[in-house]
Amino acid sequence: MLTTKMEFEIKGGMLTISIIYLYTNNLELFEKQLNEAISKSPTLFINMPIVLDLSTLNDVATIDFERIKNIIQTSSLIFIGLKNVPKELLEEAKASQCPVLTDIKKNKSLKSEPKPDAILEQKKVKNMIVNQPVRSGQQVYAQGDLTLLKMVSTGAEILADGNIHVYAPLRGRALAGVNGDQNAQIFCQALYAELISIAGYFKLLEQIPEDLKGKPVRIYLENEQLQIERIV
Repeated sequence: MLTTKMEFEIKGGMLTISIIYLYTNNLELFEKQLNEAISKSPTLFINMPIVLDLSTLNDVATIDFERIKNIIQTSSLIFIGLKNVPKELLEEAKASQCPVLTDIKKNKSLKSEPKPDAILEQKKVKNMIVNQPVRSGQQVYAQGDLTLLKMVSTGAEILADGNIHVYAPLRGRALAGVNGDQNAQIFCQALYAELISIAGYFKLLEQIPEDLKGKPVRIYLENEQLQIERIV
């Protein structure tokens, strides 16, 4: 009996995040095999946070970022973002609203001073203010800071290259510093988030201390660990 070679591999990643190492550009085959794997252990995969690592893919240039994001999201998994995206494809990935995670440990070793043109780029960053609720299934992304004046519902996703401010209950998923800014922070009036992330470091709802749930908090990264601090 012939067996089909598996074209992907799932390994444990940082914290409770799992990483999919993709080995094929055949997304139909990937979707089929992924759904088969999930059907064997459905309770294991439901709402599992996933990062897609492209380092094992030989031909990244032909990847359809939007489709692969949809495959993961419709397979009961939580799509966190992409890892090891080639520089020439960063803009394409961002255009598909796929967060691109960077290796903070590598970034820490870079001691060079910012170039003048990099400083100019910072001034071009687009901040965003949203004065409507973000409902389940919706996604909001800001190239700079993201400010939300209404509630973020369960099943919604908010992402920002910079900080996130929510002047209402925060449910759903909130990812700040999605391009690797470890100085990004998250602020909210009531913390109920399914997932919080800063620069690729994550906590799930069950990892949030009970005495901080529903409270106004500040979330930041310190020594590569997410810290949650109540705002008095």
